[in-house]
Amino acid sequence: LLQAANGRDLDILVPMVTDAEEFREARKVLDVELSRLDNAGYKRPNKLRFGAMIEVPSLLFELDHLLPMTDFVSIGSNDLVQFLTASDRANARVVRRYDPIAVPRLRAFKHVADAAKRHNVPLTMCGELAGRPIEALALMAIGIDRLSMAASSIGQIKELVLSLDLQAIRGQICAALD
Repeated sequence: LLQAANGRDLDILVPMVTDAEEFREARKVLDVELSRLDNAGYKRPNKLRFGAMIEVPSLLFELDHLLPMTDFVSIGSNDLVQFLTASDRANARVVRRYDPIAVPRLRAFKHVADAAKRHNVPLTMCGELAGRPIEALALMAIGIDRLSMAASSIGQIKELVLSLDLQAIRGQICAALD
């Protein structure tokens, strides 16, 4: 990745991080590879951003240790919800437990959003969740304002965002989470 960037901007997102120390070790590997790049005479990326994907529940308890080391973070909603609910969204026998915007999951997402704001780290919600209107509305109401979605969902979500009073909705949803 570093060599292929060839002087262009590069974002690297580390998936399935389980704790802050694991991310710190990944950063050490990145630093070693940057030195190798320099020694081989290749251009470094013009701008290098190193981030973590939050999709393993244990990382929810490491945010104040993790976030100062990151340039950005993303919530992997599909995996995080699956792990939080101990259910497989593709398994018909347990799929009813897979409710991504039930109060406990929204609390977890808000916990991440609040920590990202506290540490001034950009946060994006990734996964199918961000492209569904009701879910996108709930995410925006709890403070997640960067949503990554399939191109086919953009028009519908954009129309929703432009047509609503987010402050009123934010108050109601946040009250429900307290």
